[in-house]
Amino acid sequence: MKKTNFFYFGLSCCLLGWAFIGFGFILFPLSLFFVLASRVVNIAFWAIIVSDIVGFSTSLYLIAHRIYSQL
Repeated sequence: MKKTNFFYFGLSCCLLGWAFIGFGFILFPLSLFFVLASRVVNIAFWAIIVSDIVGFSTSLYLIAHRIYSQL
């Protein structure tokens, strides 16, 4: 597989993580792995890294909030 394919797969995992925020705790680390494995470094790389960190934090917060509200 080409290295750029890893980048686009990481991008799609990131977008799916934002679309389905409940699955973000799986999709954002997976996206981060693929983007880092691609070794493509440009402005989109940094945008995806920041988006992954923010999305993962948001996903964990919303999951914890959902569990807490059901108690």
